[in-house]
Amino acid sequence: MVTPAQKAVIGSMLLEERCVPRVLSELTPEDFTDPQCRILFLAARQLYTAAKPVDPVTVLEQAKADGGDGLYDLVKTCMEETPTTANLGEYLPLLRQEARSVRAQSLGLRLTTTVAPEEIRDVVAQLDALMVDRPGVKASDMGTILANFYARQKTKPDYLPWGISRMEDRLKITHGKFVILAGYPSDGKTAFALSAAWTQSRVKRVGFYSLETDEDTIGDRLVARVALIAMGKIKDRQLTQEDYDTIAELSQDFAAHQLEIVDAVGMTAADIISYARYRRYDVIYIDYLQLIRPTSGRNRTEEVSGISMALHNGARSSGITVVALSQLTRPEKVNGKIPAPRMRNLRESGQLEQDADAIMILYREKPDDPDSRRVLNLEKNKEGELATLYLAFDGATQSFRRHINQQPPPKRKEPEYKQLQWEELSTPDPNVPFGED
Repeated sequence: MVTPAQKAVIGSMLLEERCVPRVLSELTPEDFTDPQCRILFLAARQLYTAAKPVDPVTVLEQAKADGGDGLYDLVKTCMEETPTTANLGEYLPLLRQEARSVRAQSLGLRLTTTVAPEEIRDVVAQLDALMVDRPGVKASDMGTILANFYARQKTKPDYLPWGISRMEDRLKITHGKFVILAGYPSDGKTAFALSAAWTQSRVKRVGFYSLETDEDTIGDRLVARVALIAMGKIKDRQLTQEDYDTIAELSQDFAAHQLEIVDAVGMTAADIISYARYRRYDVIYIDYLQLIRPTSGRNRTEEVSGISMALHNGARSSGITVVALSQLTRPEKVNGKIPAPRMRNLRESGQLEQDADAIMILYREKPDDPDSRRVLNLEKNKEGELATLYLAFDGATQSFRRHINQQPPPKRKEPEYKQLQWEELSTPDPNVPFGED
C-alpha cells in the first residue's frame, strides 16, 4: 500500500531536483514498503548518480527501462498530493518510522514461530537495531555509496567541537566513532573530558557516565570551569556575593546545555550503550573504561579486550560517538627518566589500540611538576593528521587553555664523545702500532 509519506517523498523528488540528494542520503530502497515507490526511488537514484536530470519524464523512462511499467498514474498522484517540498524534513522521518514498523511487525511474527535460541537472539538483535534512527548493520551497493558521496559534498560536515581550534582542525570526529582519551591519575583527563563534553553539549545531546566520581563533585567541577571560580572556594563554601552573581548570570546558559551526568557504577558496556540509545545521546563520555563491569574473560586482559570491542561495536551499530577515558601504565625509566607515554602504555589491553578510531594521550611534560604544561598528543587518527598540542591547566578552575609556548622542549645536547661518527672511531691511527691502545 502506498502511504502518504511515501507519496510525499517521491513527489518532492519529482517536483524539485534539489530534494534528491537529501532523500538519497537518508533513505534506502528498503525504506519504501510499496514496490512501485521503490522502483521510482531506484530510478531517481540511478539518474542522479549518472549526473542526469531527475524529473517526472526521465524517472518514468528509467523505471520503464528497469521493468517498471505502468507507473504514470502513481507519479501523477505523488506530485498532486505533495503539499509542499518545504516539509521534506518532516516526510523523511515519517517514512523511516513506517518502514521500521513494518519490519518490526514482520520480525514479531517471526519471533512467535521461532524456538531455536540462536534465531531468537538474532531476531531480538534486529528489533533492537530498529529502535534507533541510524541503521546498524547494513549493506550498501555502489549506487548508494556514490549517491551518498555526492550528497555529503553538498552539505556542511558535522564534526564534534572540542573547544581547541588546532585540535578541531585535525580531529574530525562524526557519529559512530570510538575515541580514547588516556592519561595518568591527576594529570587532568577528567577535567579535559568534562570541558569537551560541555563544549559539545551546546549542539549535541551528551551523556557523561561516571564510574569513579559522584554527581556532586562533577557538578562542582563544572561550575568551577564554567564560572571560573576556584574549586577551593566552592569546596569550603566560601563563595562571595560576586561569585553568586556570576553563577546567576550563567544559569540560563548552564541549563541550556544538553549534558547529563549518569551514575554508571556497576554498568557493563552493553548497559552503557543501551541506556545511551534510550536517552538518545549523540555523544557519550565514560570515566573511565577500566571500571566498566566485565561480562566475560578468563583474565584481566581478556576482560578489558571484551569491553573495548563492545564499545567499538556499540558505537558503530548505534551511531553514538563513544569517548572512553583510560588509565595508562607508567613506562620503565630510561637513563633515569620516564619517557613520554605512547599507545602501547594503554593499561591492560592492546585491543584498545586496535579498536579506537582516535587516541589522545594527555600528560604532564615534567611528571614531577604539578604546574608543568600539559601535552595533548594525538597518537592515532584514522581520518586525519597526528598532532601534538601544549596546554596550560588551571587546577583551581579545572580549565584548559592553549599554552602560549607551542614549541617542543629543546633536545638535550649529547656529550662530545657521543657525537663522534662511526667512521671516526673505526679509522685506525697510523701513529699507533696495531694491537696497542
